[in-house]
Amino acid sequence: MTERHACLPVMPGDFDHDCDVDAADFAAFQACARGPAVPHDGSPTCQDSDFDDDEDVDVTDFGAFQRCWSGEDHPVDPNCAN
Repeated sequence: MTERHACLPVMPGDFDHDCDVDAADFAAFQACARGPAVPHDGSPTCQDSDFDDDEDVDVTDFGAFQRCWSGEDHPVDPNCAN
């Protein structure tokens, strides 16, 4: 069994709080992505996926997510979404 530690502070794009942004986080992002001007469901993960805080998860948010991608077991840059 792999031991997982919570990553504090919470990093952008790290939806499973394992200190990296990888395929597991992309799956969570994908579940929230509905397109421009289509409101997300308001869940905590979807709120965090809405990088530009415009109430939807779309290609603009995907751009921010891509900048945060670090890969499995590689720490995410805490400033990646800026």
